[in-house]
Amino acid sequence: MLISRILYNIYSIDDNQEMRKTFLDLIPNLVQCSKASFYLAAAGEDHFMDRPVGYCMSEQLLESYLAYDKFDYMNSVFVNSVTEVYRESDYFIDEVRNQSPYFKELIEPNDMYYSVQICLSTPETFLGVATLFRGKQGPDFSDRDLFLLRLIKDHLALRLYQDYSANKRKKPDSDIRLYAEYNLTAREIEILQLMLERYSNDEMADYLHVSHFTVQKHVSNIYKKLNVNSKGQLFKLCSEIGQI
Repeated sequence: MLISRILYNIYSIDDNQEMRKTFLDLIPNLVQCSKASFYLAAAGEDHFMDRPVGYCMSEQLLESYLAYDKFDYMNSVFVNSVTEVYRESDYFIDEVRNQSPYFKELIEPNDMYYSVQICLSTPETFLGVATLFRGKQGPDFSDRDLFLLRLIKDHLALRLYQDYSANKRKKPDSDIRLYAEYNLTAREIEILQLMLERYSNDEMADYLHVSHFTVQKHVSNIYKKLNVNSKGQLFKLCSEIGQI
């Protein structure tokens, strides 16, 4: 019954972020965990993953991962272009893992000793990863836990691929111009679109799960690259190039 409810929400909740958050809120009832995160593949090159949601994880902790995502020792598993469930302890012995800065500075201080990852991909595209954590008191995730998560993994991958394909089809020519002519990054284009939808900086920070400082830095870069000094000039330029 619980699995059916989880699958129903995967397909029925329109908003991707809300769907992922609801999934994380439900999954501990199926596979016990103390913390969980769900990141999507990053659109740009600044990070390997972004747009996180979490379960029992602060926004600060979720954002802290972005400083380490390219050094995560599980990345070699994520990029295999296979949707699969991986238990971290099956791939790395403690003596190796525990010496990494990623473990010492992020995993150990936040008591995320054991983890299992649901890597979501198509043969061509990495889509995202959901991770469940347990503290050092354990126990580690069992074979039964992995079996239960494997019942869900393909449904999550299909949903992310549907959203990815829909967003790709909707990408306007103006986005290409912003990238090619004005050298805006994928994240800056995303911020710009939210600005044009009249999101405040605080609202953008909440929506993207980043700090207010990070949003302000992107906004400043956008103004500089587009050579505008006010929102009025910004809206006028974006109207001229077909962004609005």
